[in-house]
Amino acid sequence: MNDLSHTFDDAWNRFQTLDSLRLVDQTLESEWRRGRSEYLAFLVPIEDDAARQHIAGAIDRIAGIPGVQPYRKDYWHITVKGAGFRLERPTKPDEISPETATAITAAANLALAPEPEFNVTLGAINALDGVVCFEVLGDGRVAHLNQILTNAAPEMPHHPVDRLFLPHISIAHFTSNEGLDQLKTALAAIRSDHTSGPTFAVQRIDLILARLSESGPAFELLASYPLRPTN
Repeated sequence: MNDLSHTFDDAWNRFQTLDSLRLVDQTLESEWRRGRSEYLAFLVPIEDDAARQHIAGAIDRIAGIPGVQPYRKDYWHITVKGAGFRLERPTKPDEISPETATAITAAANLALAPEPEFNVTLGAINALDGVVCFEVLGDGRVAHLNQILTNAAPEMPHHPVDRLFLPHISIAHFTSNEGLDQLKTALAAIRSDHTSGPTFAVQRIDLILARLSESGPAFELLASYPLRPTN
């Protein structure tokens, strides 16, 4: 499953046609096996209580499906921009040096400082690029910040998802295709019950270092960028 859908509806319709999924060993999290274990990203942590309860309720309904592995609560986030793998000697387009990482941190500070706080709403549950996720609705503000950061720090890797940007919160990934039919049924039922969830404020963007391992990514906060209060 290598999803470059233009809309969430496209992603959902495509998911219905799949007979196999993009499994965890085909995703970013498998890179630790290739000697790349430190990944930088700008993201919005999910700290709102109502949003967390809404996500937890959906996870309860899919956690027992074979091949579906939920993410921990401390992983839940909205990715704004992937900044690349940090290596002492980068050799690939998706790798950056420690010096470049420092420059990106400074550029983001200037780029994000004028940006105002905004609200987002949890949309329907979906399946996108190897994960179960919640759609994030917010008048294009997350996609706007993705473009702001891309322009401010062009040394960051450019990904196809930056052009076809669908903000989402990943809540589970796939270890096998065993439960695919059961998963399709469960997600359709959740979508029928909840077309949208809570609305909450985005007041800051974090730059994190994700340390990848067999047990899953662990985040280390590198910088936090407050957005401009609107009141």
